[in-house]
Formats: sequence, structure tokens, C-alpha cells
Amino acid sequence: MTLNAMNDKVCLVSGATSGIGYASCVALAAQGARVIMLCRDQFRGAKARQAIIQRTGAAQIELVTADLSALAEVRRAAVEINQRFARLDVVVHCAGALFYRRQLTVDALESNLMVNYLSGFLLIRELSELLRQSAPARVVIVSGEYHRRARIDFDDLQGERHYSPLRAAAQATLAKAVFSVELARRWADCGITANCFHPGIVRSGLTRGLPWYLRLAVKTVEPFLASPERGARTSVFLASSPKIGGVTGSYFIDCRAVRPAAAVNDPRLAERLWRVSEALVA
Repeated sequence: MTLNAMNDKVCLVSGATSGIGYASCVALAAQGARVIMLCRDQFRGAKARQAIIQRTGAAQIELVTADLSALAEVRRAAVEINQRFARLDVVVHCAGALFYRRQLTVDALESNLMVNYLSGFLLIRELSELLRQSAPARVVIVSGEYHRRARIDFDDLQGERHYSPLRAAAQATLAKAVFSVELARRWADCGITANCFHPGIVRSGLTRGLPWYLRLAVKTVEPFLASPERGARTSVFLASSPKIGGVTGSYFIDCRAVRPAAAVNDPRLAERLWRVSEALVA
């Protein structure tokens, strides 16, 4: 993508202080976009913002802080964005975490489900009117190949009877892919596209919540993992490329659409997940 290709575009990126989110901010800012960094921590966010400005020379880097494990914080961030910005052309939802032990948020929601899926569901829903007013607009959601090994267990959605961190993370990954397709269906006539992508196995901060011995094991393989910049190539492609302006409801790997698991395109599953999600964030 050429310099200034995203001039006059406003792009919101969650999980913006590290990993794929940070790399996406850098690439979009370098293309001339006005980037809104959605970060959990004010200090880390300000430090990352300054680094992006120094690296790209871009001055239009905004900061919004919110703890995506709390429904009230997600709503507050959405209100702030709706009030501060006259338009929103792109949402790139990269925020995520891995919780090794089952823990509940302040809203009594299982943390993997809340941070990795429900936060994005609520945020994008609350920003939908601004996106409609800004159409053509794009929503890009990080998912992953783990969705192929998952199912959405509505009878034990929050792992109350049986909890496994990998199972919880994979379920959230599938939920995000199903959500993106359902967004595409609901927005078919609104001028908003919604796609998800697998970034590859990337060096990131997702392992911070693991026990020390698992973090040590991950350290040994880190040199063989993809860089955040490589992982962000597809998110930036989906956010900015004119080649896929009308493409929606697709799943991408390495900037190419591939067929996801059958569950991703199951309309009954999507409808049920939407209803349950609405109830959980109410």
C-alpha cells in the first residue's frame, strides 16, 4: 500500500499497545490514517503513541483507554469515540488475552469469553451507528485457526462445569469468526463490510497470564514465530486495500480468503450466539 493511501480515514485499533494491534497502528498511520489507539493502560498507551509518531512522522494518533474486561468500560469507550469523532471508517479488533485459570470479571463473566469475544461484540455494536454514517466502512476482527477445533458450548459457555484455557480461547476464537459473518449478513445493505483473519502464530503478549514454566517453554520457540508486523499484514490489507472493498463475511489467511470451518457459516448458530451475547452484555 502506498504512502497516504488512507488519508482522511479514521481507524480504530484495539489492543494497540503491543503485538498485532500495535503493528497495525504503525502501518495504518504510515499510510496517512488518523488512528485511534484503544488501550487498557494510559501510560503504556501514551508511550506506544509517542513511539508510533516518532516512527512514522504521523501526528494524527489519538488515544482512548478502557479495560475491555468490564462492560461499563467498553460502553464508556464507545461513548467517548462516538462523541469525539465525526466519522469512523475502520475498526480493527485485535485485543485479546489468555487466562490460564478460570476467573470472572467484575460483571461475573468468564474472562476469556469477555476479553476475547464479548468486548468486541459490545464495542462494535455500540459503534454501529457511527460506522453506518461513515459508510463505506470496514470491520476487521482477529480470529484464528483454533476455531476449527472448537465448538460453542451453550450449555457450559463460561466453563462453570469444565474449564480448560485452550478450550475457552478456542471457543472465543470461533465466536469471533461466527460474529464477523453475522455482522456481514446484518450489514449487507449498509455499506459496511466485516471480515476476520488468522494472523499466524505470532510473538505477542498473550502468554503473560501463563504459569512461569509455560512462559519459559514459549520463550524457547519464540525465534521461530512470526513477527507482529508479519501477523498484521492481513489486518492492514483488510483495513485498507481497495482490492477487497466489497468483500464481506470472509475468513482470510495471508491476505487470501480461505474456507473456514462449517460452523462459521451456520446461520442458526450465528443467530443463537447473537441472542446469547445480547443477554450477557445487557
